[in-house]
Amino acid sequence: MSSELIMALDVGTQSSRAIAFDATGGQVAVGRAAHAPLMVGASGAVSQSPADVWMALQAAIADCVTALGDRANDVRAAALTTQRYTMIPCD
Repeated sequence: MSSELIMALDVGTQSSRAIAFDATGGQVAVGRAAHAPLMVGASGAVSQSPADVWMALQAAIADCVTALGDRANDVRAAALTTQRYTMIPCD
């Protein structure tokens, strides 16, 4: 069986998660970090702080990598999901 792993990254409304899966779909390690909740402006627009989301995602990845230990080098790919229509422009 392959030792290769994929890391799924999920940015939710209240936290970010990093979960490593093996070739059979089995969960191998998890990292999770909370971030600031959604903010609703006077117009009803919903937003989140990109900096908070980025820091939480980095922390979740670091926790997952730590949990993987020696298997961290087996991660071959990552997939990112977010809630709704999320967009954070980057330069």
